[in-house]
Amino acid sequence: MPKLDNLQRLPRIDDRIRQLERGEEVAARDIKNLLTADENAVLATALEAQRQLKLTKRPAALAGYERQWQQATAIISKCKAAEPSTVKQRVALLSLQHKCATALAKAQHILTQQLEQDSVLAQWLDRQHKEAASTLELLGSDDLAALNANNQVLNELWKSLPVLVSSRSSHKLISVEQRFGWQTIRETRLEVLRGVAGKLCASELVDLRNLKQQREIRAERVYMAAWAEAMSEGKNADSAGKIALQRNRLVGGDGFGARRRSTRDVEVQAMEAELLARAEAEMTDDEREQLAMQRRHDAAVAKWRKDRGF
Repeated sequence: MPKLDNLQRLPRIDDRIRQLERGEEVAARDIKNLLTADENAVLATALEAQRQLKLTKRPAALAGYERQWQQATAIISKCKAAEPSTVKQRVALLSLQHKCATALAKAQHILTQQLEQDSVLAQWLDRQHKEAASTLELLGSDDLAALNANNQVLNELWKSLPVLVSSRSSHKLISVEQRFGWQTIRETRLEVLRGVAGKLCASELVDLRNLKQQREIRAERVYMAAWAEAMSEGKNADSAGKIALQRNRLVGGDGFGARRRSTRDVEVQAMEAELLARAEAEMTDDEREQLAMQRRHDAAVAKWRKDRGF
């Protein structure tokens, strides 16, 4: 791919950003070709950092707690699903509730011990650990009201138990990706490309003005060289100058008339109009007044040149 200037890179980078946002597949080379060596180095560093982050595994110290939490979760699910319509079923539910209370208390105890030994383990939990009472008081009656009350107490305790962020459980409040800032390759590319686009936007108006100034200087030199040669040969100097501009594709937007524009010029002029409109929308009243003065000056210069045949 030929070397692109910033004015050409920005719309293409925006296209890649939109593709990634839509979930489309974008080849690595299609991104690499749009970035400078430094920008590609930033992307490579970000991707490697994410790879290193994802090598981090759940601490083995929390394996015992996770198993106990899963056991308590299974038991409390059975308590909620039970239908104590007979005396036998109510007695069975009461026994299950006591078993659940034991499992919950054991999970609490295991987690408390592990956090006392290593407080850093807390980063693997989806919520703050609040140690409950060592014993859980349940109603010993097997009547329906007591059983329902027991289920409510057990459920509240179960909901207070932290879930590992690496768990597949739908009950966790935060994912491992959110906790540790893990990103997919797509998300990393998007972050880097948005950063590049932001920097380009900050400098693109300067680039546009410089490019326009360079074109105008070159156009004047081409025109005047052809004009002087035609004058020395007794030919129509103005016509010769304009023909020279057309041959060098330097006509349009600079007071030299109209021509068929190249694809690159169309892109640049469209970009310039878009950027100027965006910049004007963000201007203060003083900046708008200065812009209006500059436009009046430019219009006066253009009229002067037109009146003199330039």
